Order: sequence, then C-alpha cells, then structure tokens
Amino acid sequence: MPPEPGNSRIIIQKIPEKLSASITFSGSVKKEKLDALESKLLKWLQGKNLKTNGNFRLARYNSPFTPSFLRHNELLIDVEMTL
Repeated sequence: MPPEPGNSRIIIQKIPEKLSASITFSGSVKKEKLDALESKLLKWLQGKNLKTNGNFRLARYNSPFTPSFLRHNELLIDVEMTL
C-alpha cells in the first residue's frame, strides 16, 4: 500500500489487474506511424492467438522539450486473459 499523499487533491485508486500487449517506439507520434504500429502489433497478437479487448492507448514518457530521437513511447492494447 502506498503512503498517504501529503496533498488532499491527490487520490489513490486501486485499478483492476489487466494484461496488455505493447510495442515500444521512439521519435515523434504521427498517424501514419501509429497505423503501421497498430497493424504490426495486431498481426503479432493474431500469430499468438490472443484476442484484444478495448482500444489502443498511447503512452508518452518524455517532456515535449525532449528531442524527437530521444523520446520513448509505447502503443498498448489490452488482451483477454485466459487461464
């Protein structure tokens, strides 16, 4: 359990566990690049017989002032958990 926040505007919530697949990439985020990465990730998931659940999400880990070639990004999609 995390420590209590020192600011009353900060709320800690428990998020249900889920399984996601991701593909990492660097550089700027453009529609053409995202479309190609979505196709690549979906093709890989189909090859593993994994079903997606929901929409793609984009995670950006750097400030907009970071040079494009140093930026770290991920494209994620939830995958159905099977036991």
